[in-house]
Formats: sequence, C-alpha cells, structure tokens
Amino acid sequence: MRPWGIPTMSCRVLALLVAGLLARASPGFAQVPPDTGGDGVDDLLDNCLALANSDQTDSDADGIGNVCDLTPSDAEDNGSLEPESCVKSDGFMA
Repeated sequence: MRPWGIPTMSCRVLALLVAGLLARASPGFAQVPPDTGGDGVDDLLDNCLALANSDQTDSDADGIGNVCDLTPSDAEDNGSLEPESCVKSDGFMA
C-alpha cells in the first residue's frame, strides 16, 4: 500500500490517465512564445524585437532587421548613436 491508501496499481492507472489527458489537451492551453514586436515572429527568431517586421528583411546580413538597423545597407556600421560617430573628419559635428 502507498501512503493515503492508494494501491500501487491505482497509482499507475492514475499516472497513465493524467498522461493521456495531457497528451490530448487543447493546443489553446499550450504556452505561446512571446512576440514583442507583434509581427507574428517569435522573439527567439525575430531580428528586430521592438518593431513589427514580419518579412525579417536584413539587407546587410548583420543580424539586425532593416526596421531596427539605422544603416541597413552597411554591415560594418549599425548606426552608433555615440557622439564620436557624429563627428566628421574636419572635427565638426555632422
């Protein structure tokens, strides 16, 4: 006998019953991966989390989608917002 007076056979039957019910559970009960951008692409696969970009276009193949990339055609420059990046070669702000 098991604690609470449940025989061993009943525990196995109960375990199989629960497993069967879980296997047949409605997909509506499944947890949906987050989609912060609201574009239908899961955050794990999204190349621009903050903004919707369902086509996931990334012209410079730098891993940042064109919608979020400040310089979508230049893989070397992701559009740094640091003040040094705004200074032209003559020393003046761009």
